[in-house]
Amino acid sequence: MRFVGDSIEPFYSGDFVLLGDELPHKWQNDPEYFKSKDLEAEAIIIHFEKDFLANALQDTIELRPIGELLSAADRGIRFKGKVNREMPHLLKQILKTPPGLNRFLQLLNILRLLTNEKAYTFITSPGYSNSVYEKDVKLKKVKDYVMNNFQTAISLKDIADEVSMNKAAFCRYFKNSTSMTFSAYLNEIRIGYACKLLQANTQDTIAKICFESGFNNLSNFNIRFKEVIGRTPTEYIKLTR
Repeated sequence: MRFVGDSIEPFYSGDFVLLGDELPHKWQNDPEYFKSKDLEAEAIIIHFEKDFLANALQDTIELRPIGELLSAADRGIRFKGKVNREMPHLLKQILKTPPGLNRFLQLLNILRLLTNEKAYTFITSPGYSNSVYEKDVKLKKVKDYVMNNFQTAISLKDIADEVSMNKAAFCRYFKNSTSMTFSAYLNEIRIGYACKLLQANTQDTIAKICFESGFNNLSNFNIRFKEVIGRTPTEYIKLTR
């Protein structure tokens, strides 16, 4: 199983991900891997600082896509396209290359390939990383308002008024801009926060965390939690603690 932020998913051969700075993560083999000498899992991991190119990621047009990729990796990215077939060779090549300019250029080449790959998914929910839609001014206002108020009731009128739109226009705008409804986004923010609390607060009850996360109904919380995470809060606790 692959644990990244609030995500718990199986991993398979060829699983290739890019994880942002300070994003909690763990890969855990199934019990039979610890009982048998014939079963093993191998991984190649490359660690590098997010600002390894200092201001060049923002100031150099040619490198800006890499900076945007690394910012997006705050939510964790799982790549699914043809780049996955190229990665084993490229990663092994880096392992064989002594530290120096050639190794650095190989890393840049990998990041260049990733910026061109369109087949990917985010691993964590928006609420776990608190990073989303920074370029669009209206969406940033929506994000800021939600992050400041998600623990209380937020009506569609409240959020539409925040960006000076009527409810119908806001719904169309948000769906077209994010490919998700506002209610789904709000639920993911709340569930992401709930996951943080479930991981950190061993003494708090699920009911208390439900209300602290902005839900006013335990039954609805359990339903939405399973929709987003794929497990019930109780199952999630057993896997993460």
